[in-house]
Amino acid sequence: MNKVTTWIITILGIIGTIFLFVLNYQQAAYIALMFSIIMFLTLVVLYFMDYQKYKKQDKTYYALNEEHTIKAFNKLKDAKDQGELKAVSIVYIKVLGEHEDAFYKWFGKRLTKNFSIDPVGYIDGYVVVFANVHELMLKEMMKQFMNQLKEEVDISIDFGSTYYTGKETLYDLINEAKALIK
Repeated sequence: MNKVTTWIITILGIIGTIFLFVLNYQQAAYIALMFSIIMFLTLVVLYFMDYQKYKKQDKTYYALNEEHTIKAFNKLKDAKDQGELKAVSIVYIKVLGEHEDAFYKWFGKRLTKNFSIDPVGYIDGYVVVFANVHELMLKEMMKQFMNQLKEEVDISIDFGSTYYTGKETLYDLINEAKALIK
């Protein structure tokens, strides 16, 4: 449920509560009031979650900042090392050319939307950390993403991908992925 819908339901609940109190349906009014309070608390939690996510993001690139990208990678790396995941990979995406900050923010939002399950960060280029994605599937996902982008906007990007094998740091993987970019 998105915030707008939650706001509408909360306001309608409050209006219904007032209406029930005016009509002297006390018990129904208290039930409606409790419902409205629960919906309001849901809104508070949604805004708190958004704020927590916002604090972790780089304000220019609308992606996780370097510190939180490393934390997300380390979390997936540890899960792989413990045998919970079969593979951890990164895709390094470099936007070619100079663009305004609004463009980078749009691109970061687009990456975050397309790869909503996977952490998207920015370390000298966009970095997407994938879990349990096969190499062929990874290339196909990026190909589809690039095709979708070309339908929306004229953009030139290069990307490289690499897999964690058990001893690399995130920076090692980023450097390997950068080397793959033509």
